[in-house]
Amino acid sequence: MPALHSKVPTLSLLPSLEGPKQSTTPSEREINRGSLVDVAPDREDLLTSNKSIEEIRQALKLRVNSAYGHWLYRTQKRREVKIRDATTRLSVFGRLGDDPLNGQPEVDSSKARSSNVIRRVLSVSSINNGTNSASNVGTDDGLFSIWGSQSLSTTESLISPRPLGPTHILVVYATQPPMFAALSERHYGVDTIRPMRRKANTAPTFPEVVELPINDLLFVLNVPNLMPPDEFPSLSTLPRRLHKEMPKVLLHVPHLETFPELVIYLHTKNQAALFRSVIPEWMRDLMHPLPQMPSLNTTGNGTPTGAGSNGSFTPFEGLKVKKLLGKLVAGSTSTSSVDTISSTTTSSSAFAATEYSRSFDSIGLEIAGAASEFDVEEDSLLSTAALLEALRDNLNQIGYYAKGLWNELDASREILRQAICHQARVIDRVE
Repeated sequence: MPALHSKVPTLSLLPSLEGPKQSTTPSEREINRGSLVDVAPDREDLLTSNKSIEEIRQALKLRVNSAYGHWLYRTQKRREVKIRDATTRLSVFGRLGDDPLNGQPEVDSSKARSSNVIRRVLSVSSINNGTNSASNVGTDDGLFSIWGSQSLSTTESLISPRPLGPTHILVVYATQPPMFAALSERHYGVDTIRPMRRKANTAPTFPEVVELPINDLLFVLNVPNLMPPDEFPSLSTLPRRLHKEMPKVLLHVPHLETFPELVIYLHTKNQAALFRSVIPEWMRDLMHPLPQMPSLNTTGNGTPTGAGSNGSFTPFEGLKVKKLLGKLVAGSTSTSSVDTISSTTTSSSAFAATEYSRSFDSIGLEIAGAASEFDVEEDSLLSTAALLEALRDNLNQIGYYAKGLWNELDASREILRQAICHQARVIDRVE
């Protein structure tokens, strides 16, 4: 039996900070090192050292030789489900649902459907089968032990710190269940939203959730917007670790798409793998090496100046792209989401091409030409752009603003924007 009662705690997130003037990304919130020590006292020397938070992240990142068989990739998608148990046994979680390698369909069990395969709604399936995505990775129970041994031998018990293995199950959802309400709170002088149940002793039914194994230290270390307890801000918001069981925690996110891949990135810092899971391989090959994004020159009133390349972004084109992407990224309410493509209409036109052969416009033109040669059921450019917007929303939600990651994200979005504009012009000429 689970060691805890059936109430599953819900994590709350603070809004992201506003960025400095002329900055494309906000600043990260400062992470309380006391909360990190509370989670992993066996690593106190590192966590309280003079190293920066980013240096600690790099020092603790997981190095995964192969996705197959690794606990981090055992994600599970479920629909129409009630979260009744507050914990999951280590020996049970990896065996839930279908084996993603055998190609069997999802099983409906008491209206709760489970699957180890997370199908990306907006993926370009005919071009990229998602073989590199975390959603398509599974194990053969006869060959792999996905969780590994959590029991310490006499020799191992003397070794500190402990290995960074799975400690919790993060249950993320994008659609509020009918029995949940949003409670507005004031925390540290900032208005926050905390989901709350309307009725006691009744488990709400979530339309769709994704269960992700996480390591508590790496999760807290890489989610700056996590709201600490009011009375004890130096304590972790996550439940305490349990032996051979993993406590569950709920978290509302803007999009389920790209969030499993983002959680894996937070543990491994493998930026290339993250973007491979979002951008089709053929498209990413054309993008790289990415051209540099020069800083914007502004006039006295703060308006960016400078001419863009041949595919400069007009307000009318920006409006069309915004509407198209708005249909793809359903339920996006973040002001930094799809609307940012429209809001960057002026600033993006100031992107100067370093070289014609590697400018945003020339790469976008090449991608648009290549996309027209593929016989696909859905528009690969729009679907990929929608996934990039979903990733951007999710990053804003957790407050993670690593410079290198955001540089590649912004550059990829700009290239896709140019490609969409070129494709739209071709369609207009044909019509």
